[in-house]
Amino acid sequence: MSMQYCLIRNLPVWKFYYKGTHTKPIRTTLAVTEVSGDIVRGYVLRRGNEVCAKLADAQIKSFRKSNIPTIRGSKQSSLSKHTLTDLIVNGA
Repeated sequence: MSMQYCLIRNLPVWKFYYKGTHTKPIRTTLAVTEVSGDIVRGYVLRRGNEVCAKLADAQIKSFRKSNIPTIRGSKQSSLSKHTLTDLIVNGA
């Protein structure tokens, strides 16, 4: 039996590029369940070209906010926060 986590209340869908141990940042969509300090945890709905169709099938993973890169040529982060409605309309 898998555990279920509750999503955060305000803007629970985060879309960003993640620079982990990869050569290039990976496009990621996360349904956020917990934010604490530099760590964000949630259901991974998109990782690169892999898209999870159902929240129940998505894995729970943790990411460091410090590894979310800025947009090239500016100081603006690649992170954008969205509502659940936006996720339904536009997809992961």
